[in-house]
Amino acid sequence: MQRRDFLKLSGAALGVMLLRPGFFDRVGAAPIETQARGLRYRGRRGEILISTDAGKTWKLHTRLGSDYEVLDLFTDYAERVYAQVGFQGFIFHLTLSPSGEKWLTV
Repeated sequence: MQRRDFLKLSGAALGVMLLRPGFFDRVGAAPIETQARGLRYRGRRGEILISTDAGKTWKLHTRLGSDYEVLDLFTDYAERVYAQVGFQGFIFHLTLSPSGEKWLTV
């Protein structure tokens, strides 16, 4: 197979995959997670969950409300957990307190 034929074929396959119904819903549905100090954090619409057993079970850590969207969770080099949260078109950043009990604005 020549390079040109390969590129045409792979481009067509990619196009078919992207046009399938629900493809972008599945891509966007990937969980937003981070881990720090042996705990795993997961964000979803209006909530942040926590797992102490590497993601086998989850319990509610923080309920933000249904109008909030957890856009990103990440950990820095000192294992501080940060959350990027959206609300009515605005984005703000939170950091988990050293005790791990509450979120503080950055």
